[in-house]
Amino acid sequence: MSKLLTKKDIIIADDGGHLTWTLQAFKVKYGQKLFSAFGNSPMGYALPASIGASIAKNNSRIICVDGDGSLQINLQE
Repeated sequence: MSKLLTKKDIIIADDGGHLTWTLQAFKVKYGQKLFSAFGNSPMGYALPASIGASIAKNNSRIICVDGDGSLQINLQE
């Protein structure tokens, strides 16, 4: 995924394994932004954070790294 993304992309990782794998394997390019709630790491963070980033940066591509449990937390809302 690191090779396919451009320097203007914003990456938002959720919690647990998905955050750990992203931080270990993703090579952030100059200009890219990688966001997470890091210390707090709540389930369900990435989807609403991605929507907010999309609204704030309407010309940027937002990549949401999310898991099935975190996504299901937001589906009911």
